[in-house]
Amino acid sequence: MAESSAIWSRKVCLNCGFTFPATGKRVYEHAQQLNELVRNVAAITEEKTDSLSGTLRITSAVYIGRKFVFPAVEALCDRYPNLTVDLQLSDAHVDIIKERFDLAFRIWKPKDVDLIGQNLLDVQFIIAAAPSFIEKYGTPDSIEALQSLPAIAYSRKGHTNKSFNYPDEAGKCRSFSLNANLVINDAEQLSQSVARGERYFVPTNFMAAEAIRQGQLIQLLPNLKISVQESVYAVYPNRALPKAARMLIQEVKQSLSACHMSV
Repeated sequence: MAESSAIWSRKVCLNCGFTFPATGKRVYEHAQQLNELVRNVAAITEEKTDSLSGTLRITSAVYIGRKFVFPAVEALCDRYPNLTVDLQLSDAHVDIIKERFDLAFRIWKPKDVDLIGQNLLDVQFIIAAAPSFIEKYGTPDSIEALQSLPAIAYSRKGHTNKSFNYPDEAGKCRSFSLNANLVINDAEQLSQSVARGERYFVPTNFMAAEAIRQGQLIQLLPNLKISVQESVYAVYPNRALPKAARMLIQEVKQSLSACHMSV
């Protein structure tokens, strides 16, 4: 039904727009509203059934997509074989509406009024190292003690965590720069380098929480609060969200909730 309506609206737009430009534009706008109405009706209808079908187009930042989104998508597709999910992993900017994505997972809050952003996790930066790093260099008891220790930093598109701000005991904002002579834009390689025990790093909570719980990483200076104002968002067009997309958001949010760390 939605597909036939979309085809009809395009035909109306083309036919009317060619002969009567102003009228064609108005018809096209009304046809778009009709498409939206059909989507909303379909969303209401699928609430009454336990089966899911159709196609869901999703885009996600690469690291979050690999670690949190893909496992949830795979489980959803296993459960509902008539559902097709097209998952695109990319850290590049994506025009969600123009490229017709139903859902996106990103570390930014949408400013476009045509997009809705649902906060899934507040991002925290922590300082961490492998147990072998601690064996070699000892456990630093202050941020000053970190100054001479080797580190590795993450950098992407001009943004880096080679330095960060933090409040001191008096609440005054201070700045700290890592002693990092190695910078990389790949989170997986970053983690592998730290596992060797030669450098510490400043990962996000969703990168390091599980490894810390499993003892693969040790959090350094756990009482230090690094200033950051970022969150992981589920972003989607301002329209009725398909049931499959809502289910997926809940699964990803639940997985991310385990990444919150008390500071």
